[in-house]
Amino acid sequence: MMPFAMPAGPPLDPVDAAEACDLLAAGAVLVDVREADEYAYTHVPGAHHIPLSRFPDGLDELPRDREVLFICHSGVRSALAAAIARRCGLARATNIRGGMLAWEDEDLPIERREAA
Repeated sequence: MMPFAMPAGPPLDPVDAAEACDLLAAGAVLVDVREADEYAYTHVPGAHHIPLSRFPDGLDELPRDREVLFICHSGVRSALAAAIARRCGLARATNIRGGMLAWEDEDLPIERREAA
């Protein structure tokens, strides 16, 4: 995994899960930065999967003209991902506060792999 320091500059203004759902409905893009096993277990339908361990690879495929939302388990890794994305030219990169924990608490849509 490539180490990253938190980029300097003003903190990002995160959005909560309900706001994120509204932004997605309006055309925003969602990027899940958790590792493959976490993503396979449960994720938001339609989310792009770019693990933080592979950043900034894959950011070039994301649109520059729309809001890009980042999500992880609790919001820590996605905050770092959003900051890195902004440094890499995604000016509208935003973190989802509380991550998948908040998303599920709000009972928003998820895809979940059934236990064997």
